[in-house]
Amino acid sequence: MTASSPTIIINQANLEHLAQDLLTKYQAPSSSRIIIAIAGPPGSGKSTFASMITKHLNILAQSTVAAIVPMDGFHLTNSQLQSRNLTHLKGAPQTFDTQAYLTLIQTLKNASSTEYYPTYDRSLHEPVLNKGSEHLISSEIKFIITEGNYLLLDQPPWSEIHALYTQKWFLKTSLKQCENWLYERHTIGSSSKSQQQANLHIKNVDKPNINLVNQNSVSADLNLTWPAR
Repeated sequence: MTASSPTIIINQANLEHLAQDLLTKYQAPSSSRIIIAIAGPPGSGKSTFASMITKHLNILAQSTVAAIVPMDGFHLTNSQLQSRNLTHLKGAPQTFDTQAYLTLIQTLKNASSTEYYPTYDRSLHEPVLNKGSEHLISSEIKFIITEGNYLLLDQPPWSEIHALYTQKWFLKTSLKQCENWLYERHTIGSSSKSQQQANLHIKNVDKPNINLVNQNSVSADLNLTWPAR
């Protein structure tokens, strides 16, 4: 991250300001969708923030103009991880289907395209493709809010996707807060980990990925941070 990138605190007033700025800046009709990439280390609150900014965009527009496409939907399945001996690294860059994510974002860049997108079920700890209306990007959607750890990673194949982003945002969250949220994530659901397993996963997988993202992501157009707790 460069020092010149502005940083804002995530709060109600700033969310409304961000959403209004986007609606105003990109109000003209276009053959391309606006793709906002939100990156940040594991456990930084990307999904929460993506939901918040999407809600504000739709409320201010008084229609559904924004939808979320999460990178987590492109996790390799547990069976694929097992067959590739990657289960112990789940969550690392090589445990995602990057090509499938790139293909979908390329398709969705075209404003007239309609596509279903996969999500990650945290109770099953598996990616799922549910072809319901809530997972369909219709032609009415103008803003794609896509979020994930490695979206701004300055390494191929992730770096090949950067040109598709209209804006690049980065969540700067303290290590302690990331660890707390990751622990909660790892210890819920039908495939939840024990306390010891969760702590080991954070130490051996999540922390290296946190360092990787923080040290090897390209400069963002905007940095975001949660209020002090």
